[in-house]
Amino acid sequence: MDSLTKAQSRPLFTLFCSLLVMTYAFPATVIAVEPERQTPGLTNEFYNDKYRGWYWFEDPPVEEDESEQVNASEPDKEASLDDYTYDEIWSMNTDDFHKLSDDIRKKAVREPSEKNVLEYAFLQDIARRKAAAFAGTYMLVSQKYPYLGNRDVSPITGPGLKARTVMQKESVEQTLFNNRDNFGMFVFTGEGCGFCDAQVSILEYFQKEYGWAVKYADIDGGTQSANLAARHGITQVPSILLVHRESGEAMPVSQGVVSMADLSHRLYRTINYMNGERAPEQYFLYDYESGSGADPLSLGEKKHLFPGGGNFGREHE
Repeated sequence: MDSLTKAQSRPLFTLFCSLLVMTYAFPATVIAVEPERQTPGLTNEFYNDKYRGWYWFEDPPVEEDESEQVNASEPDKEASLDDYTYDEIWSMNTDDFHKLSDDIRKKAVREPSEKNVLEYAFLQDIARRKAAAFAGTYMLVSQKYPYLGNRDVSPITGPGLKARTVMQKESVEQTLFNNRDNFGMFVFTGEGCGFCDAQVSILEYFQKEYGWAVKYADIDGGTQSANLAARHGITQVPSILLVHRESGEAMPVSQGVVSMADLSHRLYRTINYMNGERAPEQYFLYDYESGSGADPLSLGEKKHLFPGGGNFGREHE
């Protein structure tokens, strides 16, 4: 071995000898590793184990409450109607009644004795009578306070339904005739679109019926039509856009082929909304329904009819 190699090995040999001397010179207790420090205030080893527990996002063990263990060991008292009076059952909270009925049913199925089944049948009869009592009272309230319903404009009889159809048609036609000079329609079509041809045929009949101005724009045939469609978010054909002639305000009416009747009702609702005659909540409202039970906002105008006077809303918060 040359001199350079010997010079490099001498420090290593010296270090090895020093460690060997320290091992025999000092007792094992002196060089023992210092015990791991514990976290102050925590005696649970779970939090002081660096290899698991808190450091690995594990939940600490749940210490069971002794009182809960005692209660769990005691069996629940079996439900029985012997513990209740009739008045208590009749006026019982709905959730409590449901639980009692369910417990009695399970008991009767497990042990179908005459008494157990009689208790279950009794509760079922109570439930039936409660439902009848609620239905009767609700019918009385509906009859006594007719403004809480919409039967005045939503009949269920045959003649009433026919009359409603006539009134709806009159409302739509009158609005379309009165606004044909104030609005116009832009119809967006596309080249080779069969659905567009079908919609055009329907619109031609609509023009003859109501005398509306209709303009067509092929979004594939020119930059101006394409820009107009993009400005109003039109991406499908056929699409119909309702435009107010004076203000220039526009609103989409339909996408895809719509029938003559559907188009008329859509235009009726859109016109009323754009003219400020309908709030968004009243979008489906017809003229003859304004202020009736079918008007979502009409009840607010009848605050004086609330039970308890005008404070009914605050009293029942």
